[in-house]
Amino acid sequence: MPAAIVWEKVDRSSDGFKVEMPTGIQEAQVPAYNEHGGEEPVKMIFSNPNAETTFSVAWADNPPVARASQRSAERTLEMARDDALNRTQTALVNESGASFDGFPARDFTAQNANGGMMNSRLIYAGQRLYMLTATFPSAAARRDTDVLRFFNSFAIDRK
Repeated sequence: MPAAIVWEKVDRSSDGFKVEMPTGIQEAQVPAYNEHGGEEPVKMIFSNPNAETTFSVAWADNPPVARASQRSAERTLEMARDDALNRTQTALVNESGASFDGFPARDFTAQNANGGMMNSRLIYAGQRLYMLTATFPSAAARRDTDVLRFFNSFAIDRK
């Protein structure tokens, strides 16, 4: 049984959102491919409640994937999902289209060759793309309650 996670409220109103994540949040910039084959930095916060589990939120205004898809919401979500699968070397297990707070969204689950699991939610809110991700070393290490708490705690701050 995975260890219990200690959660904290994260107020990133300056970045347009609030969320609950495991304690010990760190910030990073990660590369995103742009429409010219180069890379651009994307902001990310993440936490590792244990050595093999990560919860993260990445976001970008006018992201390269939206520009490459001529800002089509469906195409942006598809391309972002495909890029995430390629970068993590995972295969799609299932997905569902959704609406999040009135914005186009997509949830998907992926798995790698070693059994590692990834749950992601993409939200295309105006000109900003958010990607919430929870990764686990195995299906046994994943708890629905933790993934749902993380996803359901996310709120777009509409100032």
